[in-house]
Order: sequence, then structure tokens, then C-alpha cells
Amino acid sequence: MRLADVASVEIGQEAYGGDSRFDGLNAAGFGVNLETGANAVDTANAVKATMAQLAPSLPEGIEFRIAYDTSPFVKLSIEQVYHTLIEAVVLVFLVLTIFLQSWRATLVPLIAVPVVLLGTFGVLYATGYSINTLTMFAMVLPIGLLVDDAIVVVENVERLMEDEGLSAREATRKSMGQITTALLGINVVLAAVFLPMAFFGGSTRVIYRQFSLTMVTAMTLSLVFAIVLSPPMSARLLRPRPGHIRFAPARWFNSGMDRFTHGYDAGVRGTMRAPLLVLATLFVVLGGARWVYQRIDSSFIPTEHQGVLMTQVSLSEGATTQQTLATVKEVEDYLLNEEGAAVESTFASLGFSFGGSGQNSAMIFVKLRDFGERQDDPALSASSVAGRAKMRFATHRAGRVMFMQPPAIPGMGTPAASPCTSSIRRAMAAQRSRPPPSGSSPAAPTRTAPCASTSTTRRPRASASRSRR
Repeated sequence: MRLADVASVEIGQEAYGGDSRFDGLNAAGFGVNLETGANAVDTANAVKATMAQLAPSLPEGIEFRIAYDTSPFVKLSIEQVYHTLIEAVVLVFLVLTIFLQSWRATLVPLIAVPVVLLGTFGVLYATGYSINTLTMFAMVLPIGLLVDDAIVVVENVERLMEDEGLSAREATRKSMGQITTALLGINVVLAAVFLPMAFFGGSTRVIYRQFSLTMVTAMTLSLVFAIVLSPPMSARLLRPRPGHIRFAPARWFNSGMDRFTHGYDAGVRGTMRAPLLVLATLFVVLGGARWVYQRIDSSFIPTEHQGVLMTQVSLSEGATTQQTLATVKEVEDYLLNEEGAAVESTFASLGFSFGGSGQNSAMIFVKLRDFGERQDDPALSASSVAGRAKMRFATHRAGRVMFMQPPAIPGMGTPAASPCTSSIRRAMAAQRSRPPPSGSSPAAPTRTAPCASTSTTRRPRASASRSRR
């Protein structure tokens, strides 16, 4: 007697409550989560290298694809910070050249930029922090601040040489006796603004601690540079300016700046004679700021376009796996065909969702095309795609289909829904409250989007069966 005589024997899944699909085809997937403090880019590269080594051992007709990857967003964020950093340094150079009109005077503040940034990186390394989007963003902001102290030293030295006819060494000695306490006061005030953020409680502290440490460190090192290095450099590099400037644009700029300065001085003197008018203007400005503040959308962390979307499918209790699969196929068909210009691939995990596990739940991870292919068309952005998809499935009878952007910081906050959500709710509420015409039954909610929607190019689908992946 054999088992085949009395039963059907086959190799199958341990449980049939879940399944995976990639671009509508059968698939098996796994996820890699980072440990605390791990490098996302290095981890992604290591996973890709390992999978490339394992690819030749896969069975015939099976290949691996990356359905959800956050490392490109991290790379692009760091790259944009580099660009902003370079732009800030160039702008600082141009401003110093225009106003100081001396390459020697410009050289002193510019040297402060690499010195302070290098020192800040050293402090971050010593305290156990890494170069990430928060610390790099905090590096960009102090670029204009960290040269201010050196600029104050140079400008005051040049003023004393021009007004009092002092040599560079004597002007530097006298200048530091005048402005050292002012430099200390400026940095104490700025530190009082940024330092308390490092002692906030809860998740706010986690977000702003690195930002605060970077800002305070950069400003403190800029003060040290201005007091320790700027004076000897000024005494060695600066030279008295000639009485007559030969470059005509520089003369025009200086004369215009002098007129503006005298006009500003006269305006300040005039406002001092009408203090009530100044107070009234101040209250109007504060009132306008409060009015604008109340109308700006608020969020825990601003939503960032990361090149991916998440779709959560939640059917009613008791829904079968076949019903969930039918809904998932409908969502896949819409994303891959009607949103094919923006969507590169989809990976669906049936039986799992962030709201809980069960045969009535599913998650679809949507990978959008490269940023370079979509940056010229706002209709292909993540928020636009999520908004149109939200409208398409807002009244789905099987259950809820939610389209979300991942949180800006993984593990903190919640995924952001599309910006059309509130508009959808208002439109549906208004339609429900509108009485139906006499003699007719209430109409089903319309799917007309209250927010702008543009058509997208459909991607043709092959009619022949595709090889299993």
C-alpha cells in the first residue's frame, strides 16, 4: 500500500493565508531592516552584491528583482546637500568680493569654511554620530553664520585702517579690543536658540539632537576661528586701500551703497520720532504672521518624496483570500497600466499589512521610476500618483484601499496619505448631504477628483503569458 493509492501528495506552502506577487506574477519576497545606526547605502549595496552572487544558482525561469529600496532617496538627499553646500560657499565668496572688494579680505573668511566644517565633522565623529541627512542639512545652514564672525573682524580692521590710518597690525590689535565681547555675545545668543533642542524629550529630541549639536559646534568653532586665527591672518594679509578706486563698477556700487546707508539712517531717525506708528506696524506684522501660521498645513515631520508608495488593502472581516487577491489584482492593473508612466514595479504581500495580519489584508509596495524621468512633469510625482489612485479607489465596495507615502524618517511618524484626502472627504460629505432629485434614488458617490489630475501614458501589457519569476 502506498500513499499515492489513498491520497494526493505534493509539495506546498505551510500556510495558504499569505502570498506574494511582483508585477502581477507569482513571487517570493523578503525584507531587510536596518539595525539602529546602520548605514542604509552600504547595507543596500551589500544586499545587491549578495543577490548578484546568488543569481546564477536560481532555477531556470526565476530571477530576482528589487521591489522596494530606500537607498536611492538617501543618496539623492546627500547629493543635494553637497550641491547646496557648494552653492552656499560660492554665494559667500561673491558677497564678500562685492562688498569687501579685496581678495585678501575675502580670503580670511573663506578659510574659515573648511576649517570649521572639518572641526565639526571631528566633533560628530567623537560623539558617535554619522553623516546623514540631518547632520548634512545642519551643515548647510551655518555656512552663512560661520563666516560672519571672521567678516566682522576683517571689516572692522579695514575700517580702522581707512578711517584712522593705522597699519594692519595696529588696526587688528585695536579691532579685537572693540569687538571680542560682541562676538562672544552673538554666539551665546545663537547657542541659546539651538542648544535647548538637544534636551527635548521624546521623539523630538531624537530628531533635533543631531541638528542642534551640529549647529552649536559649527558656530562655536567659527567663534574660535574668529578670535584665534582671524587676527593674525588679518595682520599679515590686509593692506591699506588706495584712496581712489580705479574699477568703475566698484565706484558705482560704493556710491550707491553710501546713498542707501544714508537713506536707511534717515529712515530710522524718522521712525524714532513716531514710536506709536512703529508699534502699530509691529502689531500688524505679528497679526499677519499669526494668520499665515494658522493656515499652513502642520505635520510632525514634512513629507519627503522618496520614490516609493505604499498601498494598504483592508477588506471587511470574513473576506476570503480570493477576494483579497481580486482586489490586489485590480490595484496592480491600475498602477501598472494607467500609471505606467510613473510606476516601475509593484510588489504585493497578501495576508500582511501595517494594520494587522489576516486573509483580508494586503500590502502593495509601489516603486516609482527614477527621479530623473519624472522631475519635469509634476503629474508624475509621488503625491500626484497617490492622489489619483486615492480617487480611483475611494469608493471601492470590497473595502478600504489606502495609498500612502512612507514617513520621512523610517520608524518615526506615520505614512502620509495623499494630499487629496481632505478634498475627497469634503466632496463625499457634500454629495451625501445633497438631497436626491424627486422620484429618483440616491446616486452613488462620484469619482470626479476635486483636485487636479492629468492623464498619463499607458504602458502596453503583453497578452502572452510571462515566464514565472
